[in-house]
Amino acid sequence: MTTQKLPGTDAARHGTGDADLTTLTAAEWRGVGRKIASKNGLAAGSEMFAWMLDGAGREHAAATLGQLPPPLRLLYRARWKPRFERTPRW
Repeated sequence: MTTQKLPGTDAARHGTGDADLTTLTAAEWRGVGRKIASKNGLAAGSEMFAWMLDGAGREHAAATLGQLPPPLRLLYRARWKPRFERTPRW
């Protein structure tokens, strides 16, 4: 079973003790992506994906991007990430 830990999270920080409730399987990640895309459209999904990888370590980002089909990896690098980085946040 392949799992991905959400970037910047720590089970202890969230008061869950030893249980790591921030880990999703690859199938669960795909389900989350499909749910976001179907509910909010591709534009919202692209911003959410860029936000999830913002500040992630190089290895984590590579592993997460590796689960996307090549056309979406290209979209992430060419459009989603640059657009996210240009947008003022707060």
